[in-house]
Amino acid sequence: MPPKVLATLMMGEVMREAHGLMAWMALKVPPGSEKLTLSGASIVYNRNEAARQCLAGDYTHLFMMDDDHAFDPGLLLRMVGSPADITVPCCLIRTPPFPPTNMVWDSIGHLYRATALSAPQDGLLSVDAAGGAGMLIKRHVLELMQPPWFRLGQIKMTELGEDLDFCRRAKALGYTVCIDLENPMGHTVKGIIWPEWGPGGMGKTALVVHTLNTHFAEKTSHTLYIDFRSPDILYDLRVEVWRALAIAQGNKQFDWSV
Repeated sequence: MPPKVLATLMMGEVMREAHGLMAWMALKVPPGSEKLTLSGASIVYNRNEAARQCLAGDYTHLFMMDDDHAFDPGLLLRMVGSPADITVPCCLIRTPPFPPTNMVWDSIGHLYRATALSAPQDGLLSVDAAGGAGMLIKRHVLELMQPPWFRLGQIKMTELGEDLDFCRRAKALGYTVCIDLENPMGHTVKGIIWPEWGPGGMGKTALVVHTLNTHFAEKTSHTLYIDFRSPDILYDLRVEVWRALAIAQGNKQFDWSV
């Protein structure tokens, strides 16, 4: 059976970002699929309405996009062939230190934690949970799960968490949740952040710097941070040490070519 997707845009009472609407308008869908915009103050209500309308029709998938994301027109067409029950594009959380949205359950802290990716990867990454933006859900997941499919404050009372709770319930039913590492999606902050592989993986440096400033603030003034960008690590290290020492001494006229 060819895929027939109900593609839905979750929008607040007013559109948050113009580029989100432009990306949505350009989004391509499989033949016979439909695009629907759901607006209102409650994203939980909107997500449940999208699920209800998906089951009321003869759709094979539900696709949910939020209005503060940037993506290319072919995103959904590439994702719809995923073997996973729930597939989400590779995206970054919109708050510092901007880790990827691959969530792992912390059984000690009883919460979900975003984790860095240790090395460049492709394909599908199995995770415990993921964000709701860009989420592609196969119909049978909604059919078996008892409504309401999306619930408020189930993970942490002070946060929405409707997407994480949905993933938790789906996993309990035996369904798979995967991040599609080959399909990146931008997330709006004051600019647009995109997932990008570095020499050591994704998100590791940001998490280290965030931890340093959060838990070891008294050490930050004694810490030298060097960002390696050159493929010649030894040369890069030498130049960056010179740069840091020169800046510390107030010398802004140092000749970096030597």
